[in-house]
Amino acid sequence: MNIEKQLQDMNLTLPEDWKNFEVQVQYIETDSLAFARRAFSYLNGKGKKPQSKYHLLRNAVNIIRLDGDTSDDNEVAIEKKVAIAENNECFPVEENSQLLKYPGTFTNIATFNSMTDHEVKIATSWQNKYFHYEPIHVGTFFLFKDLVREFEGSKMILSDKLLEELAGLLQSLFQGMKQYAESCKEAYGRWHQIHYSTDKVKWSDEAYVSGLLHLYKKFGGKETIPMTLLDNVQDFIKFFDSDLLEGAEHTPEEFLKYEEVIKKPNPMVKINPLKRASNKVVSIEDRMEGLIKTKAWKNTMKAWKEKDFQFDMSRMPKVSMVKLGDIEIDCDIQRDLDEKHCAKIADPKRFDPALMQVLQCIKTKKDGRFISTDGQHTATVLAGIFYSLSQKTKLEVK
Repeated sequence: MNIEKQLQDMNLTLPEDWKNFEVQVQYIETDSLAFARRAFSYLNGKGKKPQSKYHLLRNAVNIIRLDGDTSDDNEVAIEKKVAIAENNECFPVEENSQLLKYPGTFTNIATFNSMTDHEVKIATSWQNKYFHYEPIHVGTFFLFKDLVREFEGSKMILSDKLLEELAGLLQSLFQGMKQYAESCKEAYGRWHQIHYSTDKVKWSDEAYVSGLLHLYKKFGGKETIPMTLLDNVQDFIKFFDSDLLEGAEHTPEEFLKYEEVIKKPNPMVKINPLKRASNKVVSIEDRMEGLIKTKAWKNTMKAWKEKDFQFDMSRMPKVSMVKLGDIEIDCDIQRDLDEKHCAKIADPKRFDPALMQVLQCIKTKKDGRFISTDGQHTATVLAGIFYSLSQKTKLEVK
């Protein structure tokens, strides 16, 4: 169905000129451009609570699992990766979550998202097999991301023996990844100071895998390793604690043996938030009652009274339908238009009018002009779409 037919069914007509197409605008009446500049900052991050990486991941997973919507390839890919991790009893959680006390939990979502399915499978299965009794250290994903990619790039086999001996080395020398990471960072700091003659150390995540493999070779490891992984930080082994390396002079092979730890049931298997829907709906009253009990809120209201702060109802935003052609962009307030971003917004694989944001403007008291404080890309995309439609290019919409 073309858009002209849709509009006819809605008793509407497509304007001959895109400038006459009306869009919903939320606005404040003011002549203050200073307000407009501050509004732009707040609407684009300042003063807003951003969504965490975990919250974005949770939304993607819930769209697949709870809503059964698989129309977005990226969301499908994220859920698949999470399922691989869960199958190995590894679980993404929010930073500072109380769930971090449980084995297999992790918070470095950005690194997790950047890994391939295969890398996630190797890393989480290794964690579940050898260190199933503790949370996943941030360095684990960096280590396996580099390890798997270099082995694949070199067309070499990442053997089960190597994986077990690396686990044995971590267990024997450091009792796990946490202590290893601390030792590795200290060694890298010394290496960095010598090689770059500066006390300001710029950490490299590649050091996790390089340091561990240098130690592996020092303690007699025989499995073949891509030289690129050792060359990342040349002579790294020299900068680890001498006391740590003493064992390599006597019975190094003993340090490569992994001592099995009895595996206990992981509570996260049952309490994992991504495996169950809360089905919980609360009212604004519920939220408000929780809010007013908090110390932070009481302090804020106390500050209102002390400053005799007044709630000005006239400052509440209004909403109106405004012609696209009547909206202005102040180039000293808004950023330059990103044409590629506009094209991405209008990509037919993702474009949905229902998800387009309400434009934010000020309406000048002096002459009634609408000046955009946020949403210029949305407005420009709409203008471009309706310009093309008004030019009779026969764009079709489903």
